[in-house]
Amino acid sequence: MFFSFRTISLVLILFIVAVISQGADDVSYTSDAAFQRGILDFHNRRRAEHRAGNLAWNPELAGQADRYAKRCRWGHSGGAYGENLAGGFVTLEKALTAWSDERKLYKSLADYDKPEPPPNSGHFTQMVWVATTTVGCGRAKCRDLITPGQDSWYVVCAYLARGNYRGQYPQNVLKPVRR
Repeated sequence: MFFSFRTISLVLILFIVAVISQGADDVSYTSDAAFQRGILDFHNRRRAEHRAGNLAWNPELAGQADRYAKRCRWGHSGGAYGENLAGGFVTLEKALTAWSDERKLYKSLADYDKPEPPPNSGHFTQMVWVATTTVGCGRAKCRDLITPGQDSWYVVCAYLARGNYRGQYPQNVLKPVRR
C-alpha cells in the first residue's frame, strides 16, 4: 500500500495541529491576573444584566477555592459559602458560560417571580444572587477528573454571601434588563 507525499503531509499536519491544540493551556487558566480578571468581568457582566451589583475579589475565598481545586476531587467542599464547580472546559470563558447558560432554564419572565428556581439552574442563580458581594476562585489542572487518563482544568468559585436559599429567589435573582 502506497501513500502519496501529499496524503502523508496532510496527515502529519493534522496530527501536529491536534497535538498543539490539546497541549496548549489557555492563558485564562495559566495567568493569575487573567484568571481573576476573567472571573470578575464575566460575573459582573451577567450580574449587570440582572440588576445585581458588581462582585469584588475576595483573596481569602480565592485561597480556599484554590486549595480545594488542587485536591482534584470532584464534588462540593461543604464550606460555609456558595460554591460553583466546573471541570473539563478548555477555556475559563467556556466554563463560566456553562454556568451562565443555565439562565435559559427560565422559560419566561414570570419564572423569576416564583419562590423556587427551575431545576438545575443553581450555578446561574449563584452567579447573579443579589446578596452576594464577593467571589474568590481557584483552579487546578487535574488528571482523571473528567476523563480517565486525561488532564483537565478544574475551576472552583466560592461566594459570600452564599446564595440559593429557598424562598429568597424573587428578591435575589432579578429579571433581566430588557435591551
